[in-house]
Amino acid sequence: MESLMVWIAPLLSVFLGPLAMAGNPDLASSRDLRLGDGAPTISESVRRRALAGETVSGLERAAGVKAAKVWAVTVWDVDVTSAWMAVNDNNGYVGRVGSLRASRVISGGEHASGRTIFQMMDVPIVADRWWVVQHQHNAALYDATHGDAWEIAWKGVPEVILGPENEELARKGTQVAWTEGAWLFVPLDGDRTYVEYYAWSDPGGSIPAGMASRMAGGAVSALLDDVESFAQEKSGQSRRGYVRPDHSAL
Repeated sequence: MESLMVWIAPLLSVFLGPLAMAGNPDLASSRDLRLGDGAPTISESVRRRALAGETVSGLERAAGVKAAKVWAVTVWDVDVTSAWMAVNDNNGYVGRVGSLRASRVISGGEHASGRTIFQMMDVPIVADRWWVVQHQHNAALYDATHGDAWEIAWKGVPEVILGPENEELARKGTQVAWTEGAWLFVPLDGDRTYVEYYAWSDPGGSIPAGMASRMAGGAVSALLDDVESFAQEKSGQSRRGYVRPDHSAL
């Protein structure tokens, strides 16, 4: 994400258990290594539906929190390196992903773990929403699974120096109250990629968190389609500047 990957996509996991159908190892023993520690648990039946070609999405509630976690599971017809490049090229999101009007790395390497990103999205009727998140690559999980789990997670950064251009945009909108989420990829045979995504956010301002979550749940499939199309653009492009979850050159 990073990131577009917040709940606000519409106004616009979890964890892999056995994937024997696809010949993948059982990754459940590495669940405690997830950076997206709030990711919903995805059932084996949902994983099988995704492996059969369906995009499955839903909401998960947390006690005492009005905002729900939005999740989705699918399989992309693209290799894992291209998928990884897509979710690590935040500067390329505008015009490709949702209704983002700004998506800019404001600190850290352009595709590196630990980078901080400013994003703003057009929202009809109410004030546009903006957020700042920091993205982290999960090196420990990648190493423990011998390259079978590629995770990038993000969490909101409440206070950060935006810079004059971003500050001007931010004054025209409302900052989300909080946000977190993650992408998780597993390479499959035939240059396909198993995908788990979740986002958990409160939009702040006058938008009720519960209503926003319901709307996000209905739009998450379109979000995944956008990012998959971006990943397909990345296929065959230069990997220069990109790194794997363990920070080695892609």
